[in-house]
Amino acid sequence: MPTSRFGFSLTGTIQKLSLNVGLDHYLKQKYLGKNINPELPVAAFSLLNARISYEDNSLKLGTVEYYVIGNNLLNSEARLQNSQLKFLSPLPGINISVGVKIKI
Repeated sequence: MPTSRFGFSLTGTIQKLSLNVGLDHYLKQKYLGKNINPELPVAAFSLLNARISYEDNSLKLGTVEYYVIGNNLLNSEARLQNSQLKFLSPLPGINISVGVKIKI
């Protein structure tokens, strides 16, 4: 079963600048498999994600968007309960991406 979770997201735009912040909190799993071997629960964790972008309309062809995206900004050790690899490999830690998108 998927892990129970809750979260919030905050989005705002000021002129050409956009900001999006989201926090998801995954709870410790209550209902575990018990048929063959008892399943061990993984710890609760929170994931904080953010995105900041700036849109530039000076290009004659279209618009250019510059953005920065950050995932797991709290650097939580995140292991999904329904993953087969939960004890071998956690989700990635802090991940920051920078990019440019051209909209024609």
